[in-house]
Formats: sequence, C-alpha cells, structure tokens
Amino acid sequence: MEWAHKKKVNFIIVTHLSAYEKDLEKEIVYLDNSYEALELFKTYKNKAREQGLDIRDYDNVRWKIKKSKKDMAL
Repeated sequence: MEWAHKKKVNFIIVTHLSAYEKDLEKEIVYLDNSYEALELFKTYKNKAREQGLDIRDYDNVRWKIKKSKKDMAL
C-alpha cells in the first residue's frame, strides 16, 4: 500500500483474502458463506437440536471408524 501510494495509485482492488491463522478468523470483515448456505445451515442446525444433536460436532464425528447411534444420526 505504501509503495502504491508513492506511485500515486488512485485505488487498489483486493480480493480473496483469507485468514490463515485460526485466531484471525474472528477479524474477517466479509461474509465467507452465501446467505442461502447460512439459511440451510440454520434449518439443519435446528433439526439436529430437536433430536438432541449439535451439528457443529459433525467434523469431530465424520471420520470416526466406530460410530455410536448418536454419531450416525448426526
């Protein structure tokens, strides 16, 4: 940005910024999911909650070799 300023650049377009450190994810200033995807997630999160499940546990469960009935329901 400093280099561009010295060259009298009028504007800069920045795209595809990603938080590469887990603790930086909370600082992103853009929505990284579509509104449709968020609504779909909310729908299934609520359906899972009605069954006593937490959909956020999916990543911890999907690669388990021996799954419980609760894991399978998720």
